[in-house]
Amino acid sequence: MMKTDFAFMVISITKCLKEIMDLESNTKVTEPEEPKPLMVWFEMFLMELDLLHGDYKNIEPTDMLEFYYADTTPADAASKLMLES
Repeated sequence: MMKTDFAFMVISITKCLKEIMDLESNTKVTEPEEPKPLMVWFEMFLMELDLLHGDYKNIEPTDMLEFYYADTTPADAASKLMLES
């Protein structure tokens, strides 16, 4: 698989996940909220980091968590942490 095919696939998956999250937030559900919002955010963060050709090994986990608790989007957090590393 070529890098461009992989990047296109990751972008498509990211867009689908964002659409699903938008639909879920607009839909009233009687079920409890997402039990693991940090894990969902972290998965999206890793996808965004991969799109930027970043490596999680170069990221301080505490820095990433600061962005999560500041309600920063995974895309913004990944780009800012890539600039710092």
